[in-house]
Amino acid sequence: DGTTGEDVTSNAVTVKSIPLELATPPGSPPPAYVAVRGEAYVRKADFEAYNRRLADEGEEPFANPRNFCAGSLRQLDPSIPGSRPIRYLAYAVAKLEGAPGGAALRSQSDVIAALAGWGFPTSDRNATVTGPDEVIARFRALEAERDDVPFEIDGMVVKVDEVALQERLGMRIRSPRWAVAWKFKSRRATTRLRRVAWSVGRTGVVSPVAELEPVAVGGVRVSSATLFNLDELVRLDVREGDTVLLERAGDVIPRVVSVVPEGRTGAEIAPMPPTSCPSCATPLVRAADKVALRCTNVSCPAQVERNLVHFASRGGLDVQGLGPKQAKQLLEAGLVRDAADLWSLSKARLVELERQGETSAQNLLDRLEAAKHPSLDRLLYALGIPEVGERSARTLAKAFRTLDALAAAPAEALDELDEVGPALAQSVAGWFAEPRNQAFLRKLASAGVVPVPVVDTGGGPLAGLTVVFTGALPTLSRDEAKSLAEARGARVGSGISSKTSLVVAGDAAGTKLAKAKELGVEVVDEAEFLRRAGRPGPA
Repeated sequence: DGTTGEDVTSNAVTVKSIPLELATPPGSPPPAYVAVRGEAYVRKADFEAYNRRLADEGEEPFANPRNFCAGSLRQLDPSIPGSRPIRYLAYAVAKLEGAPGGAALRSQSDVIAALAGWGFPTSDRNATVTGPDEVIARFRALEAERDDVPFEIDGMVVKVDEVALQERLGMRIRSPRWAVAWKFKSRRATTRLRRVAWSVGRTGVVSPVAELEPVAVGGVRVSSATLFNLDELVRLDVREGDTVLLERAGDVIPRVVSVVPEGRTGAEIAPMPPTSCPSCATPLVRAADKVALRCTNVSCPAQVERNLVHFASRGGLDVQGLGPKQAKQLLEAGLVRDAADLWSLSKARLVELERQGETSAQNLLDRLEAAKHPSLDRLLYALGIPEVGERSARTLAKAFRTLDALAAAPAEALDELDEVGPALAQSVAGWFAEPRNQAFLRKLASAGVVPVPVVDTGGGPLAGLTVVFTGALPTLSRDEAKSLAEARGARVGSGISSKTSLVVAGDAAGTKLAKAKELGVEVVDEAEFLRRAGRPGPA
């Protein structure tokens, strides 16, 4: 979920290329602690051989090496991944303590050499280069030999080699500033578009979907692809019966790239956008400044179904056993109208459903009972508020601590938070102001679904303050400064307003510093910030 993952240690130790003990030179002790990062994978030849064996035994083959590998490592029985051709490549040291010569790991190159010395397999295609021209040349060479690499790859990761520079550059929310993935061109194939269908999303957006004659693209059999929206449909000039060029964007998401005009016979039919919802027949609307068609009926079966699935998803309340088929079944039987109705289900009614026995019914009820007191961030994500993802849900939960406090917050207060922009702030404030959403929250509370408030871990010397950082600080990276402020009880903001308590300014502070002075907000340097945070600065 971005913080806690699945523990696959018992399966990882069955991967033969992961050493169970570190190799060290004679007389040289191993590190006291080392955390190694790497990736499990399956070679193409091994995958094909495994699938041939399955076919010989009359079993269904796997679709592609990536899914095969990930699914194998998630098995409950460690003997399963142990019997499959999974390999491992190490590429980073996340933490190192008590290592002889450990301070010498000053570069990514040093890290790779140390990993190999400890007995970890590393890629034979790593390279150290200088300057953009050499990076470009390396990328082009790797792309040219892509099919000769024994495992599937979709690009090259470019990293700053020097560890000290990596630490100085710091991290974004989802990725480091010192590394970037440079993707190859996506795998492509041609096929025939049978028809354009229309899908209703959980927010009511009605989108076109291409139903295709099945075709293999990058090792995956594809029978449908997104067409995104009406504007994309017009731009592509796609028609039912067309031959189309298809790709998997990022080697994952299938999409129609273009029409193959020479494949047209004149019998192709231009798709007609719907005027009413395919699920509930409500007239569709399209705002003047929007590209999306939208169904405004909040009781639309397709929307409710997708909202139920989202509410119970792993990032939401994590109610295992409540997927798309189960949600549709519950709706069609009239047992639920929204997610709050899930807690009014009874075993007697559930067992009446097709393929729902007493054990599975009881398991679902037990999981629903266990999900009654989720963390606040999980509930916020489950609510499906537009613009709110798992990361922003954690940010909001940490800042406001209780659902009531967040529900009462105006958009201006939300916009002050770091990582929260105007669109997200307006979306959250607008969602909580909507009467039907307020009624839904009351219904949830009546069912006993109450989030656990975020515990205040003791305040700290900066408790209650909203701190904004601007400019380059002498010794702290921006991420280090934010983490320290939050650990000492402060809320970190992104913009200056009258509610800002303190501005910490470094070099090239710019317009934020000027606005702070204009509003009379206190401005301090890094040394004073460290003193107030209770952490001594450099001498």
